[in-house]
Order: sequence, then structure tokens, then C-alpha cells
Amino acid sequence: MIGVLHQQQSGSNCPTKFKWLKLVLLSSSLGLMACQSTPQQKIVTQNVKPLKMATVQTAQNSAYKPLLVNSSAVNGLTDLKWELVSINSKNPQPFINQPYLYLQSPAHAVSGSTGCNALNGTYSTAEPKAIKIQALAGHMACDDALAQEAEIMDVLGRVNSYQLQQNMLYLYDRNGALLLTARAGR
Repeated sequence: MIGVLHQQQSGSNCPTKFKWLKLVLLSSSLGLMACQSTPQQKIVTQNVKPLKMATVQTAQNSAYKPLLVNSSAVNGLTDLKWELVSINSKNPQPFINQPYLYLQSPAHAVSGSTGCNALNGTYSTAEPKAIKIQALAGHMACDDALAQEAEIMDVLGRVNSYQLQQNMLYLYDRNGALLLTARAGR
């Protein structure tokens, strides 16, 4: 009799457990539906005259172009390969390759070579002619290249301003002392 009573009690708890489970599943699915029904972001466009390039033709044959974001390119400074001509008034040595810098405008990235190792980092330009460079070099050892590499990395960390003259780039510290000279690459 106790066994039958125990079965009836455990059997009577099953509907309560199923109701609880249904309630949990229902609330979960409602929560998921609420997350999926949030409004999506709209892409802002402006109507412009059709151009030969960089436009998208719609079914109505009118051109739409995304709104332009201010370009981070500095005319004459960025997106050029700058071959190092002098570092602290000394000629750089090409150990594996010619030392150079490349300032990539969209990503504000700096890349290049110390003559032995690749260097990578970032740069920022704030006011006219002001520039800050943060870069790190690789760890490959070349004969007698470590001193030049250390000097290049030290100079890049101290750069505060720049000057462009024709195809030459001059980098200065905060006191106006010339640190590095580079020529626009071919």
C-alpha cells in the first residue's frame, strides 16, 4: 500500500514539473523573440549625381553613394614608402634590405624595416606638422644591425613633428632637433 501511495504522489508531481518546464520554455522563447524583433540599423545614404566609378546603380537607375567620412590621409606624407637617408645624421646600413617607413592612412598604421627586422606600429597626427609614432621591431639578429635598429626605434619614439620638402621627409623631436631624414621611394 505504501508503494502504491508513493507512486501516486510521484505521479501527481509530474504535471507540476511539466507545467514548470513549459513555463520556462515559454518565457525563454518569448525572450528570444523579443531579441529578434528589435529594429535594425539603417544605412544612411545621400542621393548624388551618377559618377563613372564608385557608385551603385539601383533598379530605378539612380545612383546612391554612402556618406563620406573624413579621410585620415595627410597629403604627401601617408601612403608612400619612405627610404631612410639619415638617422641622427648617420647613413643607415642595408643589412637584409634598405631601411624604410610606410605610413598607411586608413588604419593609421606604420610599417617598414630597420634594415634587418620588420617594424610595425601606429602613428597619429593631431595638429599640422605634428606626428607621434609607436612601433616595435622583430627579433631576428643580423650582423652588427642591433645598434642601428635600437637607434631607429629610439628615434621613432621621440618624433614630435615633421616637415615635407619636395620628395623629402624630415622628422624632428620636440626641441626641433632633426632625428631622421627619408626620401619618397620609387
